[in-house]
Amino acid sequence: MAQFSATWCKQLSDRMALLRVSQATIASIVGLPQNKIGGFFAGLRGLENSELIRIYDFLMACEKISELAAPLPIDWRQTAALKESFEMYKRGELCSVVRAAEA
Repeated sequence: MAQFSATWCKQLSDRMALLRVSQATIASIVGLPQNKIGGFFAGLRGLENSELIRIYDFLMACEKISELAAPLPIDWRQTAALKESFEMYKRGELCSVVRAAEA
């Protein structure tokens, strides 16, 4: 049963703000309807725990990709490239841009 959690909402909102990731990007990548995600962040509806975890895992992966790409900025709106990067990350094929340049 979906329930609203102010704690989850705050934590996810803070991570989204730091990364500058939009609700539309999250919806596209994690496969949830944008209006469902928007309702959650507006405090109008809850999400299932599994949905919250998918969003959290996505944001954690974004943080890791940001670290690996530093100092380069990432345009999180490029969802096709992001999906490919996340698949590479899952397979352990994604490494730091700085380390790659040094090799």
